[in-house]
Order: sequence, then structure tokens, then C-alpha cells
Amino acid sequence: MDLTMLPQNKGAAISGTFTSSLFFLLPALLINRRRKKNLKKLQARYEYYRNLIMVQGNRSITGIADINQLAPATVKNDFLRMINKGLLTNCYMDEQSMRIVFYNDRTTQNGEVDNPIIERDDWISDNGPESPQLLPKMVECSGCGSSSLLQPSEIKPCPYCDTSLTYR
Repeated sequence: MDLTMLPQNKGAAISGTFTSSLFFLLPALLINRRRKKNLKKLQARYEYYRNLIMVQGNRSITGIADINQLAPATVKNDFLRMINKGLLTNCYMDEQSMRIVFYNDRTTQNGEVDNPIIERDDWISDNGPESPQLLPKMVECSGCGSSSLLQPSEIKPCPYCDTSLTYR
């Protein structure tokens, strides 16, 4: 065994290990940096959406898409993600009108009440059919597929993945 060759081979092995480590570590660090940057952008966009909805009262998906110069499908997906993650609570997206609707919101865009409360006298009878009583139902989680029992108008997180579950 030649002892003069041992340190050179050991150095080459260490150099090769260091080079291969850099080969895998450098792209991982760059990807992680880009992920953090994109996450900050997304959080800023979510906060801007919340401001548009809550403070300015703009609940139209197409209107918000026009303001931000984004595709309506992108804004729609962002709002669905916000609702599922629980960033927007007590609301849902109306697919037909492309608007965000809050469960406790009774006013329209122009400030008029959607369903005004009409006071009735006790002697007036309503012989029409009664509306069916809503029953609890099993709702499947869109994130992990587990099923949970929800009461009418209840919103709660999934016990496994914390995705927001809504009774619909």
C-alpha cells in the first residue's frame, strides 16, 4: 500500500462529495427562495382582495379581475382558495353571478335590502307549503376526501387537513 497516494485520494473524495452536494443544494436553495418570494406575493394579493371586498364593498369577481388586470379564472381560483383556507369566512362564491356572497349580507350593491322583513298580523294565516327543515349532512373535504357531519349553515375546519368545510 502506497501511503503517498492516500491523502490525495482522500482529498479527491472530499472534493467530489462537496461538488456533488453543491450540485443538489444550490438548486434547492434557489427554489426555496423563489417559493418564499411567491408566497409573499400571494399573501399580499389575498390581503388586497380582502380590502376590496370588506372595505370597498367590491364583490364582483370580474370587477376585481379588471382592477388587477388578471384573468377572471385566476381571481375566481384565488377566492375559492381563500374560502377553503378560511381566509374569507361566512361567504361563498355564486357561480352564476360571479360574486362573493356573505351569509349574513342582506343588502344589494345599491344599498337596498334584498329580502325586507314584512311584519304580519297574527290573524293572517299562511296555508302555503312549509319549507322543508334542513337536516345535518355529510360533507366531503375537497382537500383530503374525508367526510364530516355538518349542521345547516355550519362552517368548520376539516379534522385532518384544516380545509374549511361548508354546509351547502
